[in-house]
Amino acid sequence: MESMTIESAGVFYDNERFPIGFRRCGEFTIAEAELLHNYGNSLIALESGERAPMTRDEKHFVAVCKGEKPVETELERVWFKYRTIAARSRLVSAFGASKVDRSPDLSEYTDDMDDI
Repeated sequence: MESMTIESAGVFYDNERFPIGFRRCGEFTIAEAELLHNYGNSLIALESGERAPMTRDEKHFVAVCKGEKPVETELERVWFKYRTIAARSRLVSAFGASKVDRSPDLSEYTDDMDDI
């Protein structure tokens, strides 16, 4: 992995979209999860414009976010993988991933009720 000159701003967690963590969600490798943990806060600040880019790598990352340059580094690739996965809509319930109508079809019986 190439050397990064992006400042790490503490440990990054996304408890809303990944409540069991990046390592355990099954979407990221251990190395990818480590990159997200170490650099996620900095990347959010750079992407949102909250923090101005200081290094060459940070300036390149901001240009990638704006669509001006292609993804080149592993960190950029992992970040855009994270953003893609986080943007997916998820329907989760205690009983499964989707809602299924389990009510029985009673239409065949309602016709007989008219005769009574």
